Amino acid sequence: MRVLLSHENFDGFGGTETYVLTMAQEFQRLGHEVAIFSPNRGAMSEHARTIGTPVLAASELPAECDLVVNSDAATASDLAAVYPSSVRAFVVHSTDFALQAPPQLDGIVHAVVVLNDRVGRMVKARAWHAPLHRLHQPITLSRFRDLGPPRTKARVALISSNYVAGVRAEMIEHACRGAGLEVRWLGTSNPSPFPEAAIADADVVIGLGRSVLEGLAAGRAGFVYGTLGADGWITPERYAAMESDGFAGMSRPEVIFDEDALTAELSGWRSDLGELGRDLVSAHHGAREHAVAILSLADEYVGSPAPEPTMLAEIGRLIRLEWARHGEVINSQRYTAQLRAALEERDDRLAALGADVWTLHKQLHAVNVRYEGLKTTRRYRLAAELARPLDRARALLGRGG
Repeated sequence: MRVLLSHENFDGFGGTETYVLTMAQEFQRLGHEVAIFSPNRGAMSEHARTIGTPVLAASELPAECDLVVNSDAATASDLAAVYPSSVRAFVVHSTDFALQAPPQLDGIVHAVVVLNDRVGRMVKARAWHAPLHRLHQPITLSRFRDLGPPRTKARVALISSNYVAGVRAEMIEHACRGAGLEVRWLGTSNPSPFPEAAIADADVVIGLGRSVLEGLAAGRAGFVYGTLGADGWITPERYAAMESDGFAGMSRPEVIFDEDALTAELSGWRSDLGELGRDLVSAHHGAREHAVAILSLADEYVGSPAPEPTMLAEIGRLIRLEWARHGEVINSQRYTAQLRAALEERDDRLAALGADVWTLHKQLHAVNVRYEGLKTTRRYRLAAELARPLDRARALLGRGG
């Protein structure tokens, strides 16, 4: 099947951009011919190209397409005119931005997909919408599967967010430090197409939406905290309500987190939270199952068989998959180099500490030698003789007391 995904701004490393690239890769792995369309390209587009997923301008669009997966209203309208006979699905990622609201004109999209009930309620409240389909936020589980086990005691908290700033940022930083956690940031000030490296060295991942789910996929404890709300630890008991809310931090409106409450909640870390979270993500958020559900929309709304792939198309797909795997290997090598540098730095610090200990040992030895030498002098012996009556007097007074 020929699949085209779209997003108006395929530039930064945000949640919608990551969703689009995640699904493009899954469609490719399932054997489909895939491309991404974006009028505004940037860092994310370059990253997608480096791992074998083409990102196209309007002048580069293919002549035909079987399935279009839109993530914004602007490209949905553009592509409805270009591909009137294709099946067109619209994935809604936000309740906040008009650009990401589904079109209210019949014929632009055939189906609307929502990733949580909170967004689903917003879509249902609109004057009109195409048929609604409820799926889960997809995570490429294999990316986060082998990042090593968490520590037996939580030491590092990774705050993964493009939005938390100002007072909210200060509050969560102070709370983490109050709970004995070192704080690291991943997001606007420190963007990366490879969050795996930062997650691997963390024990707790703090964030919203897919960022906290990626932490769970790696077996790290997930803590939901954002710009408006805070739900705390993701546990099997809390999962259903949090997932319905899209892990947006507002599934527990009765709880108001201040710094003291956040510190107390973070201090409740348990070593089993990561593994329990990994099970939840594996059961409900696999990207492969999500891709299959999206592809099934083509059959549901058209039912016609996809064109038989050509040998050249299949060779091209395999080459792109190999290149994507090559990108993952390069990222692993970079992470290994970072670990090696960190170990070398630690060894240098240990060597420096060892040298300091040896210096202190030599200084202490020198003091002992001087003291032993002082004991052999006439002045020391005379002082000791003069002090002996005083020592006896103290002893007598002590026994008398």
